[in-house]
Amino acid sequence: MKKIVAILYFLLAILFKPVAQQVYKFEYKPNRVYVQSTIQKIHSEIRYEGTKEQMKKLSEKEIINPEISEDIQKIDIQTITNKLKKDSSFLISIEFLKTADKNENELVPAGSRMFGYCVLKKSPMVDSVFINGVIKIEKKSMKQIFETTVLHIPFPEKKLIVGDVFYSTIPLNFPLDENKTAYITIGTAYKLKEIKNEIAIFEIDQLYKMNLGKAKYPYKINGKGSGVLFYNLKENFYHKYELNSELIYKIEYDNFTVEATTTTNYTQKASVTSK
Repeated sequence: MKKIVAILYFLLAILFKPVAQQVYKFEYKPNRVYVQSTIQKIHSEIRYEGTKEQMKKLSEKEIINPEISEDIQKIDIQTITNKLKKDSSFLISIEFLKTADKNENELVPAGSRMFGYCVLKKSPMVDSVFINGVIKIEKKSMKQIFETTVLHIPFPEKKLIVGDVFYSTIPLNFPLDENKTAYITIGTAYKLKEIKNEIAIFEIDQLYKMNLGKAKYPYKINGKGSGVLFYNLKENFYHKYELNSELIYKIEYDNFTVEATTTTNYTQKASVTSK
């Protein structure tokens, strides 16, 4: 259950004159160095309700009610883009500089790299992964690591002024095991609140919906989030992204109820320099 609740969180990004209009887009550019730092604080609670007999069995198994856990995940990565080719593409490499949990255990070996390419105005594609320079992996699942590590904001590429709002809906599929897939929909509203020193500030509101397909017992999964996005007008990239979110999972069977609540504080910062 903790895996299901946590999926969404690995899960996971102006103008010179405030009165002017600006075309917003999110893109990686050739011949750049992107350094991104992510901190994710997670608080989870799992509560059980049932008959006296059911609760007694939980107690006998030494299951704490409620189960409360705290975690912190830190990820620092560096993305380097190469020169632009004639076909409007360029190679990229992503290196994990440092990762750690709340106990300073390493999540991904330092020096691990992902390689791929990017086409102008499109999202990067990862085609190979080297874990600490030793093991080479070519799997679709590794692309998800990149997608959840590197923030992607689907800007509509249209002119916006302060007060404008645009919406995006992102469908995601995550395999839980060989026979089960989680289908997630993230709906986001971005409102342009302010433009200051070539940084555009967007207010963010999100709604999450998750479907596990056919299930033996009835369940409910939903969530919401809110935050702020600081957008670098010069580089068409985010400067800072903050999001506070909550996901609630509830399942009922045989007069027994399990409710899991996860709240997450997510902060990601990025710096961009020319090579």
